[in-house]
Formats: sequence, C-alpha cells, structure tokens
Amino acid sequence: MVKEGSEEKINLKRITYTRLINRTLEMYMKGDYLEAYNFITENYKGIKGNLAQIYNFRYAIANTDNFNEILPKAIEFISKN
Repeated sequence: MVKEGSEEKINLKRITYTRLINRTLEMYMKGDYLEAYNFITENYKGIKGNLAQIYNFRYAIANTDNFNEILPKAIEFISKN
C-alpha cells in the first residue's frame, strides 16, 4: 500500500483475494456500504480465489438495511460495470 495524504491507496494490480476481502470488510465495518460494494465489484475480476464467496459477500452487502438508502447509487454503478 502507498499512503497519499491521509488516505491509503492499494496497488490494485497486485491485490490478492485476501486483501480484497479484508479491505472490503474494513469499509463494511465502518458503515461505508456503498464504498465496500463498489470496491469489491470493481476489483474482484481476475482475482484467484473463491468467486462464490465474493458473489455472496456482494449480495450480503446489498441486503443490509442501510444499503436501501443508497440503492439508487448502487444500481447506477452496477449498470456502468
């Protein structure tokens, strides 16, 4: 990871399955559901790992109570990817 200012930037060319899940969980645990959903959706392609678990995790994030408030943004994002 490279730190730029106060934010961490992950080198996505080198991201592993474990880092993808861990980083997504960090966002999720902070309550950043849309950010977590977008992060895992944007970065799971090409990762060697359990794709069924990734799809299940995306589904679980999308079904949180708070996600309904941001659902329109998620639908817009999904339609672009």
